[in-house]
Amino acid sequence: MSNTDENQVDWKDVMSRHAASGQTQKQFCQTNGISYKQFKYHRYQIIPPTKSKPKESKATKEFAEIKIKPNLPRNTITIKYPNGCECHLPSCLPTELLATILKGVSVC
Repeated sequence: MSNTDENQVDWKDVMSRHAASGQTQKQFCQTNGISYKQFKYHRYQIIPPTKSKPKESKATKEFAEIKIKPNLPRNTITIKYPNGCECHLPSCLPTELLATILKGVSVC
């Protein structure tokens, strides 16, 4: 489409035809011999973009503490040290080994 043709275009009609076409803007412009830049310019003049506000939710206004617990097997023995550290042992340990670990921990 030449510049003289573009001056005579009813851009509202072009926008209506585009909306009815089901095509993307680029496809519509290519199919109809319209400059994509001109289309975008006139579309902005006729249909200015709306400024959408992000939806506010409680999550954006408030913080909540989340405690992440490790995925431990159900049959786990947990030893908690006074300094806050934890030792997780499988409950299927041989009794002798478990007794040795517990004796060593009691010394700490």
